[in-house]
Amino acid sequence: MFIKTAGAMQNLQSLGQNNKALSKIQEKLATGKKINRASDDAAMLAVAKELEKQVRGFSQSEVNIGDAMSVLNIADGTGTEVNNMLQRQRELSLQASNGTLNQNDRNALNSEYQQLNQEIERISKSANFNGQGVADGSSPLSDGSGQVATSAGNSSFANVDFTQYSANGDISSIAGAQSALKTVDASIDGVNATRADIGARNNALQFSQNNISNQKINTAAAQSLAEDLDYASGISEQARAGLLNQSSTAALGHFNSIAKANMSALLSG
Repeated sequence: MFIKTAGAMQNLQSLGQNNKALSKIQEKLATGKKINRASDDAAMLAVAKELEKQVRGFSQSEVNIGDAMSVLNIADGTGTEVNNMLQRQRELSLQASNGTLNQNDRNALNSEYQQLNQEIERISKSANFNGQGVADGSSPLSDGSGQVATSAGNSSFANVDFTQYSANGDISSIAGAQSALKTVDASIDGVNATRADIGARNNALQFSQNNISNQKINTAAAQSLAEDLDYASGISEQARAGLLNQSSTAALGHFNSIAKANMSALLSG
């Protein structure tokens, strides 16, 4: 049995404190974080968590914008095909207006013209994203009411309805062909205006996405600075805590040896 003196208790207390310090720095090195619980640094933990909230918000905003740009790209692709078909209808109208054609020729041209009208409506109604129409004005993604939610503020989707540009007409006569030509020209202008709006919104979203990406990078760097461990400093602190732990253990062992020797001397005397 060792004699417990004030010196022994002090050595035990010091050893316990050093063990805790060593355990804490080892935990930090294992997690790579200098803040693993509120008691490590309550104020800085609050800062780090606020920054984390912002980073995660920026990340989701990037996803939202990416989805919105996909919607606009699908709508624009549909507009490209609609424009190509309208251009073909314009050629057909011009051809049918030519006096050298006979009625059978015009009937054949009119048949193709009508098929193109049906195809314009078909592809406009079939274009969708996640089951929602993006080119026929049938959903919030194409009627202008939908919102792209981002941390930088909301943006609206374009108003896209290419079905309205189906150039209804009959080019089986010269007069009908000339009338259809005007209708087709108006439809081409409408498609071009809609696509211009789609492009402008897409560009705006791209700028917004770039800005959010930059904010996320900078905020993530601030979060890292607030909560991530400086490994060089951590290794140095581990070495220091280890040396103190060894010193305390050695001191306690030395004290116990002296105490044991004194006890033996007292008992033999």
